[in-house]
Amino acid sequence: MKRYKQYLFDGDPAIIPRTAERHNLDLNTSDTEVQVETEENDLMDIEQDTFINTDAQSTVIEDINVENIYDGDVEDTTYGTTEWNWRIELSKIILNNELNNIYGKIGNLKEFIEHKAFFEKISTTMNKSRGEIFLMILKFSISNELSFSGLINLFKLINSMFETPILPDSRHIIDKLVNPKEGVEYHVVCQECSVYLGKIGDIPSSSICNVCNSTINLKNNTDSTFFTLINPAQQISDLISNHEDYFYYVTNQRVHKQGHISDVYDGKKYTEFVKSLPNEEKDNYVTAVFNTDGAPKFKCSQYSIWPLYLMINELPKEIRTNKLVVCGLLFTNKKPNMTVFLDKFVDLVNKCRVPIKIKNEQRTLKIYVQTCCVDAVARAPVQGLTQYNGKYGCNWCLHPGEYHGIMKYPLMNAPIELRNHNDTVSLMLEAVPGNPRSSE
Repeated sequence: MKRYKQYLFDGDPAIIPRTAERHNLDLNTSDTEVQVETEENDLMDIEQDTFINTDAQSTVIEDINVENIYDGDVEDTTYGTTEWNWRIELSKIILNNELNNIYGKIGNLKEFIEHKAFFEKISTTMNKSRGEIFLMILKFSISNELSFSGLINLFKLINSMFETPILPDSRHIIDKLVNPKEGVEYHVVCQECSVYLGKIGDIPSSSICNVCNSTINLKNNTDSTFFTLINPAQQISDLISNHEDYFYYVTNQRVHKQGHISDVYDGKKYTEFVKSLPNEEKDNYVTAVFNTDGAPKFKCSQYSIWPLYLMINELPKEIRTNKLVVCGLLFTNKKPNMTVFLDKFVDLVNKCRVPIKIKNEQRTLKIYVQTCCVDAVARAPVQGLTQYNGKYGCNWCLHPGEYHGIMKYPLMNAPIELRNHNDTVSLMLEAVPGNPRSSE
């Protein structure tokens, strides 16, 4: 199977390679140019003062009377029957020749500056809508990792090309457009004892912790630990809507073959989960894997950000791994205490419902987080256990470890007791710094 078809599933349309698309476009453009040239006597009435002067260097086209190009509609299998399509193609040919005349003769920047075209106003027609330009700017800023100030300056640059602004370029308006506040909650945690203080907006900007009496200044973010939670319903709805055929296939049509594993849906836990659902919910579920990992805010700073992602299982493989859903962000300058963060995340997911239309049928999906996938560093704070380089740092057994400059876990003569659920929960509470309790 060719590389560009390796991720296709049964029933999916074939993906045309981009090189083939460009080749077909070149052929269509070439055919149009030939057709214009061979049928010009039938299609165009060129005024007497119009001429096409062709030499070995370039082709010059002047004074074409576009109004007289068509006497009526002419069938064109490539671009349709409308006069407008013909005008667009002719304009492209003329523009390409003009560009070749200008830039083909320019050897360096100095010659370009001295060329008369350098100071001529551009009269080329705009063929993009405001929405298209807006989305192009956002995609460009994401691809090139622009800062927010860089994004604002790019909007201003585009507006400077027009007599009147066509897009918003104020920081306040763009912030409202690209950073919507709906569905986003901001929570504060005491830095000293890790107790949960409440939502920003529900507590005063200067607060005192009820447990350790520390003063919390919310105006200075570096003096506080806080996290945000983002309702994932809209993100999940958009992803599934774009791939509703695949989602419908997984939840309604896919049959598990015994002993055959090709995806997560064939796993033991997944099949047991689906069988355990009540009949009214067997088509109204979506499962996910969650992940979190710390990233430094700056290379020279101890302040770190811990994003929390959801990967939706009921999406095609190449989509689910590249389109993660951001559910939360934890900001801290200490080792993270995940207890409060994950506690609020669990509450959010349990309450969350995803309204969506699948095959013209309105559904309300419930989210089930089945698995947590984290690295060794994040595993300890997520589980509330000691890190792997500390005593009893193994997540599967109760090996105490021995310290010889660094913590080691040598082979023992006697079998090591494995962890169980009840003991793990008890030890997890002991491992949490200060053994905090919510002040709510």
